[in-house]
Amino acid sequence: MIVRKALVEDIPEILKLAGFLVNSTKTEHWTEDAAYLEQEEKKPDYLENLKEFFLKKIHSENALLLVCETEGKLVGYSLCYIAKEMPIYVIDKTGYLSDLYILPEYRGKGISTKFKDAAFDWFKKKGITHASVKTRIVNKKSKEIYKHWGFFEYSVSFRKKI
Repeated sequence: MIVRKALVEDIPEILKLAGFLVNSTKTEHWTEDAAYLEQEEKKPDYLENLKEFFLKKIHSENALLLVCETEGKLVGYSLCYIAKEMPIYVIDKTGYLSDLYILPEYRGKGISTKFKDAAFDWFKKKGITHASVKTRIVNKKSKEIYKHWGFFEYSVSFRKKI
């Protein structure tokens, strides 16, 4: 099992994994809250949009797209990036753990920790001293993992259809 930087030729497999991730609200974290589910509705061409998004991230010096490969098969991916904060804060830039998805049959094997460690190493090389992560409110497992890694709840996001 190896975690490595994604290559352009990995994009088709990453898109399959990303498809599982973006649909996980319905498959793994089911909620019947109509307002919540409305926020999760996808564009018909969302995979093509994701392809362009990932291609930009692969070529960005402020993003790192990682994959986990085992026996020639991609079993997970993670995206992290660096963003500037508002100029009022002492912390100028923050490292963000954005996407993290592992096929269900490969979970519990330490892959997410390997992704986190690779992201933190990359952040440190870039001079980043603070990291942030977001997850869907219905994703209880990821909240447990992030707290285990030492993250604390920092902000809450609200939405309303207008």
